[in-house]
Amino acid sequence: MKKDPIEICVVCRTGDSGLTDYSLCLIPELERHGRVTFVTATTALKHPARGNIEIVPIFRRMRHIYLDWFVFLRYALTQRPKIILMQSWLGFPFFDTFFIRFLKAFHIDLAITAHDILPHHPTPFSRFSCGLFFRSFDRIIAHSEASKEQLLSMGVTAPILVVPHGEYDVFNLDKLDRAEARTRLGGIGNDEFVALFFGHLDQRKGLAEFLNVADSMGGRGIKFIVAGKDDLSPNYKGILKRTWPEHIRADVGHVPFEKVQEYFAAADAVILPYREGTTSGVLKIAMAFGKPVIATPVGDIQETLGEWPGILIPMENIEDGLRKGIEKMMGQRSEYSAHAAESREHYSWAHIGARYVDFLLN
Repeated sequence: MKKDPIEICVVCRTGDSGLTDYSLCLIPELERHGRVTFVTATTALKHPARGNIEIVPIFRRMRHIYLDWFVFLRYALTQRPKIILMQSWLGFPFFDTFFIRFLKAFHIDLAITAHDILPHHPTPFSRFSCGLFFRSFDRIIAHSEASKEQLLSMGVTAPILVVPHGEYDVFNLDKLDRAEARTRLGGIGNDEFVALFFGHLDQRKGLAEFLNVADSMGGRGIKFIVAGKDDLSPNYKGILKRTWPEHIRADVGHVPFEKVQEYFAAADAVILPYREGTTSGVLKIAMAFGKPVIATPVGDIQETLGEWPGILIPMENIEDGLRKGIEKMMGQRSEYSAHAAESREHYSWAHIGARYVDFLLN
């Protein structure tokens, strides 16, 4: 039986990253309007949230990326999707630009979701290469007005849709309540206020500041939890190699997909003291679990907190702002939780998917 032509081909090099999670949340909404394929890595075939999504496993490890690019070009030119929607650069923006422009020569409509405008650790060449890359697309989706302004400043002239990053509800597998999640994790009292720092443990995310605040706030009924893979540079490795007091818990290492829900369902607040970034996947997981956040005004976070309950802290004094934010949220815990429950509709995938379809296909 001949398949319908492909309306949208979503492309993501990784099969087990935040970009994968985003794609798997978005694609079911796009599929309401036609056939969608997901070109990604072989690891996505084992993703707990893949469902019935049509996966085309092309990409392998980073060292194979330009060989895989040619495989993808053959797929795209054979299948001729109506539009290709990329979820980031696949290798390096400067070199990817040549492949993108090759596809444009064959009159294939190309769009990209600009999750990051620049790499997390940019070089002096990054702004030029990323500008060249983004200027190669016919349409761009950004997650904030700030990201849109940054793209425009890089010379982008293509239409830009600003749509919020949806909540990562794919992690909410068992719909755990707070008490059950704490039982699963163990070592957390029902009355303790849990402040969670989750994700890749990286100095650019303010991990050192979080731990300094945690050290200074012992004995106040707060449990500070750090959970995630150690991605610290050599100069910062020492901050995780220590004996922790009882009120600080450090679960350092890869957190399995199925276990993510336990940390977020158990938390009272998610802490995002980032020093730089464009968007935050951790924020979107917090939203899926109805958790307020305490964060710096980095990337799309400031705009998001116009709709989502949380406390913004100043970049100039992260530690002081974080202490005051935690104390304030502890005193108004029920109010922040109720506000979070009311705010989720704006970040639903049905709402976001409809805006994507209108922008890409109409």
